[in-house]
Amino acid sequence: MEVNLREFVISDLEELYSLFCDSIILKNLEIGKSKQEFTLEDEREWLRRTISQYSAPKSTEYHLAIELNKRLAGSIGAFNYDYENKTAEVGIWMGRVFWGSGAVPLIMELFRDKVLQRYDLERAITNIDENNRIAQKIAESFGFRRIERRKAGEVSYEIFRQNGNR
Repeated sequence: MEVNLREFVISDLEELYSLFCDSIILKNLEIGKSKQEFTLEDEREWLRRTISQYSAPKSTEYHLAIELNKRLAGSIGAFNYDYENKTAEVGIWMGRVFWGSGAVPLIMELFRDKVLQRYDLERAITNIDENNRIAQKIAESFGFRRIERRKAGEVSYEIFRQNGNR
């Protein structure tokens, strides 16, 4: 399977919307809107904001498009970057058609390299639905360790940059 991470472009809009506008994905990412309420204009606004962050001198978000076999499959990103504490939250979602592809470990590895080129990141946090055991196992296999729950219904994990690592 060919895996690529790239910056989003405005022409991704309709394909991105068709993948993202899914009741399970919207619920897991806590968008606060149902599938019926989430609009193409909501997606366009997110995409514009995301693209503008690529050239911002002190961006607090960095989202990349995930491509599997040259098809847009989802997004991975770092957000809420705290420059003082060198901390960010990270998250990933993929369209349901790509679930079970086995690509997430490679995606995470590629993303780690890209995000560390962009930010002086020392600590990353991810919050996973407590019922999503697969995502929890992936986080653990990548070196994230479980920490105190930040929110009801979620399990929180963190990972630190280690001396000598990129």
